[in-house]
Amino acid sequence: LKLLKVTGYLASGSLDYTIRLWNPVTGSFISSFNDEDEILALEELANGNLVTGSRGRYISIWSLLPNQKLRTLTGHTGWVWSLNLIDSNTLVSSSLDLTAKIWNPNNGSMLREMNFNLNIVRRTHELNDDFLISTMDSYMIIWNYKTGIIIKTYQNNQIFFPNSEIINPSGKHKPIIVLLFL
Repeated sequence: LKLLKVTGYLASGSLDYTIRLWNPVTGSFISSFNDEDEILALEELANGNLVTGSRGRYISIWSLLPNQKLRTLTGHTGWVWSLNLIDSNTLVSSSLDLTAKIWNPNNGSMLREMNFNLNIVRRTHELNDDFLISTMDSYMIIWNYKTGIIIKTYQNNQIFFPNSEIINPSGKHKPIIVLLFL
């Protein structure tokens, strides 16, 4: 699920290849459109376009009015597990192929690939202007996405990080990393 700021819609992606748009206040269905594979991740671009990551190892960029695919980003060899917009020119994707990739969503070019060779990259979040944190099962890695340099690797074989979220509602303070443990 993704609450879209530009339109106010709630977007959902599904294993039946469908993206659906909803009115989050009334719960009413607005529209739907189909991709070519199962939808695993959703993100919104600054211009209101929707980005989806799929089990088909690609990223799609969609216009919502009308519902039409604008671009397909390819390069992952595993499921695209999560997407995160860093700024209007920078999108990061995390994948089952053990990588995080940095893209320019406006022209579709891949700017950088980080191959962690450790485990599935489950989520990647922005920490500040230069740094991202990627979680993968029992690892957390802080890295500079502009240079590709890994700053710190944390490992704990007793803890599994299947999911994580960054909480920074005002954007004025340092973000809080919420790790969901199993």
